[in-house]
Amino acid sequence: SSFCFTMIVNPKSGVDRGRVLQRLREAEIEHRIITGGNFLRHDVIKYFDYEVTRSSNADIAHDYGFFVGNHPIDIRAEIDYLHKTLKDIAPTR
Repeated sequence: SSFCFTMIVNPKSGVDRGRVLQRLREAEIEHRIITGGNFLRHDVIKYFDYEVTRSSNADIAHDYGFFVGNHPIDIRAEIDYLHKTLKDIAPTR
């Protein structure tokens, strides 16, 4: 299985990623922003000769993405807890 569960807050949802990450901290759920995000927005890019016209999907991952770790053992209880935590801050439909 993958080493993590990658998630992207829908930009149209009205949910603020900062609020989501704060709630995860409060719930003691370890998380990270998506590794690298949009590479074009990092300082290292000045060392490369490149030309890119758009990177809108990378920008979405950079601004709205995060991940929660996975584990090779059974973590169903932790996944249920993550789901409940996220559900508590998501708008109802």
